[in-house]
Amino acid sequence: MIDIQNPFLDGDDEDVVVPHPAAQYWGKKHSPAKKAADKALRAAGKVPAGQKKNQGMRRDFNEKDFLVMKAMLKFRYLTAHMIAQLLGVTYQTANGRLVGLRNAGLVGSHRFSNSSTVWFVKERGMKKMREQGVELPEKYTLMNEDRIGTEKYDHELAVNQVAIHLMVGSSGMTRWDESLPLERLITEKELKKAFPNAQLSGDTIFGAGTLAEKAKIEVKDRLKKGTLKVTDITTEYPMLWIPTTRSGSPVPAKQFSSPDLVIDKEDLREGATRRSIAIEVELTPKSPAEYEKIMETYRQNDMIFAGVGWFVKSEAIKKRIETAAEVVGFPSKRLAICLLKGKDGIAYANSASL
Repeated sequence: MIDIQNPFLDGDDEDVVVPHPAAQYWGKKHSPAKKAADKALRAAGKVPAGQKKNQGMRRDFNEKDFLVMKAMLKFRYLTAHMIAQLLGVTYQTANGRLVGLRNAGLVGSHRFSNSSTVWFVKERGMKKMREQGVELPEKYTLMNEDRIGTEKYDHELAVNQVAIHLMVGSSGMTRWDESLPLERLITEKELKKAFPNAQLSGDTIFGAGTLAEKAKIEVKDRLKKGTLKVTDITTEYPMLWIPTTRSGSPVPAKQFSSPDLVIDKEDLREGATRRSIAIEVELTPKSPAEYEKIMETYRQNDMIFAGVGWFVKSEAIKKRIETAAEVVGFPSKRLAICLLKGKDGIAYANSASL
């Protein structure tokens, strides 16, 4: 296993169910032998000392359970601390709920070396949600331990943490900070899945004179003729979620960068007023030239995004983005840059590094 150190996970406890506070028996760590003995007692229909008969076992599931599973399905995996923030409960309470869902076979978990546990929805959980008539995300990926990658683990977890902050209204983006329902957020993977395979396989999708730019021209023409509603732009032209430039050479699809998250407010559009926000998460610094290129791309993308919210690991990265915005003339009113916050609410700049 990859040895991962991550501020979002530091301090997580072992995923055990936290019982009633009166059960002092559970205040201590148990040896593998003790755990095995307790398991044997339960298998024999007996209850280990200090435990409850149905401890950790779930019979009924409620809206909070399905909200948790929908969030895990959308963002692929989450930690107990993230679930605690989402539900507004303690880590212990969230962890107990997750263990109960795992015992019921609805979710799975994976523990990284020297890190902590991440949770994901299993096929049985999908089936349970369908049975209950839960509306599921249009695009999703079922995870398992083998599919949980490690190379981009830190970045994906940081993006997921930002998503949770956006949902509970604590992102720090003063200009656009509000509590958002899960359905308002679009992940990078959802953006890319919105493209037909034939388009993604092409080498000249993005850039001047290519599909995305032609789509902008067509949209403007249809809006002028009244054959397209402004609230339907991204529904009919999903490629416009990924910003493109109006100059320079076409960029291969696989090399083009899309936002890490999008706050989708297209249904609230009126006329030419833009409402949606692109979200970028930055853990490692890019060169000034790279930031200038990205900022110029967003500057020219004047059809969809009202602004860009950057969540960065350090003040140094923040400064580079601010400088790049000034160089290309990106309007300050369309830009918000915030320091990333971990599970404890402390900015990365003041926390242990990744």
